[in-house]
Amino acid sequence: MHILIEPLLAADKFCPFKGGVNMERQKNSSPWYTYAWVWLVLGILAYLLCMRMAYWDYMIAEDLNRLCKPGRLEALKKRLEEEPELVRKKLQYGDGNNRLVHMVCRNHNLEGIQYLKSLDADFSQETAFLGDTPLSILSETLYPNTVESIREVVSSRFVGGERILRPNRSGISPIMVSILEYQPLILKEYLEILKRQGVKMDKDALLQLAVKKLRENQQGHTIVTLLVTDGANHAGKDAEGKSALDLAREAKKEDFLKLMVGK
Repeated sequence: MHILIEPLLAADKFCPFKGGVNMERQKNSSPWYTYAWVWLVLGILAYLLCMRMAYWDYMIAEDLNRLCKPGRLEALKKRLEEEPELVRKKLQYGDGNNRLVHMVCRNHNLEGIQYLKSLDADFSQETAFLGDTPLSILSETLYPNTVESIREVVSSRFVGGERILRPNRSGISPIMVSILEYQPLILKEYLEILKRQGVKMDKDALLQLAVKKLRENQQGHTIVTLLVTDGANHAGKDAEGKSALDLAREAKKEDFLKLMVGK
């Protein structure tokens, strides 16, 4: 019996509550903060676990982002052969669109977009971001015709259409920035569509943006070489033999507008 009783008496001696059952604190019991280190350790472990989960999600996103960059089509195909569910998997945040679809559009990866479209990936959520994604890519992959895509957006059939059409403080809408930078050949058609819709565009603000873009792009491979709306004037020169970039540098607004919008 002594063998069974002595351990119980010893345990009761160190119990923080008198008698164990009465729940009365002893005078020599340890204060509450004696065990604070236990909660500290538990808190640190919980924090590390959350950081680990966030880091893991970040690494997955970075891995997919690398696959969705231009020139990585074969790597993307190989990954989708191993994990075909990635084409259908939705994001855990935002508007619930597909992560791969979002990343190929964000990285302006034309090959990746075309490949995902061949797998029947859902691009419906990306059509609202024409102001953020190059219109040339969207027009070649998501729409049969660029001008038709503009009409769709102007009519606000897609979510966000009104937002990207609304002029900012400079008098320029986000979609105009994309058109001017990637598809200036359709600028005239776009202005006509806006005019029919009753949307006014600040020509001076548009010109300032055009000049800024031209000065930023000295090579002219995306703007200057495409600013010609006259079919016979493929070189981008006016009657005096000056290019759109020359006119922009000389700040000849009227001549520049004539060359740019064909007026």
